[in-house]
Amino acid sequence: MPESFPKNHRLLTQDEFGLVLNKNTGRIRQNSILILFKNNTHPHSRIGLAIAKRLLKKASQRNRIKRLVRESFRKKSDELKCLDIVVLGRDGIATQDNQQITECLDKIWEKLQAKCKS
Repeated sequence: MPESFPKNHRLLTQDEFGLVLNKNTGRIRQNSILILFKNNTHPHSRIGLAIAKRLLKKASQRNRIKRLVRESFRKKSDELKCLDIVVLGRDGIATQDNQQITECLDKIWEKLQAKCKS
């Protein structure tokens, strides 16, 4: 995959998020990150981010988490086929540094790959 994150790899509308949130086929929680996922009809996976303002008060903090998630997803998206994924932040995410979040996300993608293969 090229070094970009095109719009067609993102969940953009409320309806797209709603389908994953309300009709997900699975969930994986690792530390302070929860992902919900659902099969899609696209040839690639798409991701949506929901990082609550109540968990991270400053926009710069929320943006840091979003950047880390997007970059991690971009690197692994070739291995994750035909899924819509919503990433939710949970309590404790504010205290984690970049390395901890990246390691957490790597574990999540591994678990997700294993679930998709079975």
